[in-house]
Amino acid sequence: ITEKAKYLAPELWDAHQKHVDESLIELYKRGLIDVEYNEDLEAEVKMSEEGLRLAKEFGIIPMDEQNIPND
Repeated sequence: ITEKAKYLAPELWDAHQKHVDESLIELYKRGLIDVEYNEDLEAEVKMSEEGLRLAKEFGIIPMDEQNIPND
């Protein structure tokens, strides 16, 4: 989903944002990601390999093209 969805399909954008937020919280609760802040107070998310795998399954980060099922 691109930034254009925010204006063209706000309900879709809101549902997408909610899914991403809930997925990140779940990964954090499982101890699979850490959030640190840089000197500009911007959040930096660090994921374990398991966290990265689940984030791809949850659809919150792109999958590697060769790992996308086509069935």
